Amino acid sequence: SWFSNENSNYNMRMQYLDVNGNPQWENNGLLISDEPQMTWLTDYDLTTDPANFAIVTFQDIRDIDNNPVGYRVSPEGEMVWGETGIMLSSSANFEPSPKVCATVAGNIIFAWQSQGDADEVHLQKVAPSGDLLWGDGIALLESGVNYTAPYVLPADGDYAFLIWHKETGPFWAPNRGLYVQKLNTDGSFMWAQALEIFAPVAAGPVVSLEMCRDNDFFKIRK
Repeated sequence: SWFSNENSNYNMRMQYLDVNGNPQWENNGLLISDEPQMTWLTDYDLTTDPANFAIVTFQDIRDIDNNPVGYRVSPEGEMVWGETGIMLSSSANFEPSPKVCATVAGNIIFAWQSQGDADEVHLQKVAPSGDLLWGDGIALLESGVNYTAPYVLPADGDYAFLIWHKETGPFWAPNRGLYVQKLNTDGSFMWAQALEIFAPVAAGPVVSLEMCRDNDFFKIRK
């Protein structure tokens, strides 16, 4: 997947390769979205679900505000959630760098940072059919604390792990800690308290977080 710059707009495209590297879709890739974009981009995310469908998430400004969207694409190039995908948010906040994972059960969980007066982490769970399973979504927030840089990783069954930062102080020199929780099927936290990976310390910029499996253990990267 990649963004191509066409007619002064960043368009999302994808290509599907067989095991020998042969393209299965049209030349120059399948056009996923040519909805209007800003003149600059933040990060986006791509994963596959147990049915071998691709799920890609990014943000655009089709509704003026910068909001995350999601698309599900079959191996045959069918846009399962429609030609315009699913709008995950309609907030007026700036919402960069959405993340996505598919659970073992086949549902898809999206996470993104919503930057308002205080930064929040927002979550939404979507069925393979495109139904929103968590209503208007879930907002994680805490008075006087910014929640930033979420990342989701599938756990067992229909559960998932969430990692994120908690920050206090000015945005150019925050005190930042790293936390992990396990999400229940309804989006609630399964552990009594979030596990503190490291306590808040003076920190610089962070581009993104990533969590990966290592046999029966997990590693977190910055």
